[in-house]
Amino acid sequence: MTMELLDMDMVRGHVIADDGEGHRLLIDSGSPVTFGDIERFAWDGRHVRPQPQNLWGVSINDIRKMGEIEFDVLVGTDLLGQKPFTIDVGRGEFVLGSLNGSGQYKITTYRGSPRID
Repeated sequence: MTMELLDMDMVRGHVIADDGEGHRLLIDSGSPVTFGDIERFAWDGRHVRPQPQNLWGVSINDIRKMGEIEFDVLVGTDLLGQKPFTIDVGRGEFVLGSLNGSGQYKITTYRGSPRID
């Protein structure tokens, strides 16, 4: 399994990762879809086109205003569920494709909503 290491920060209790191409990604395991207002961003060795809004018609600007956080894309479980990942707050790292052996949770979806077993 390939592994990708992204720099990250905690902002107002939310994980913001840097895709390595200057885009700020809000990691949101509570969202079933990835959406944003940019053309594409880097994820797992490829470029991904985010949807323009979430399933309920909420725009990325609405989320920015509610959370008072600047970011380009909200990454949901449609991408997060494809590979294991580790959020290492102490090191400021988001590791895609690897788990450190503790705190492992499998994300599944039920009727479009993410669930952690």
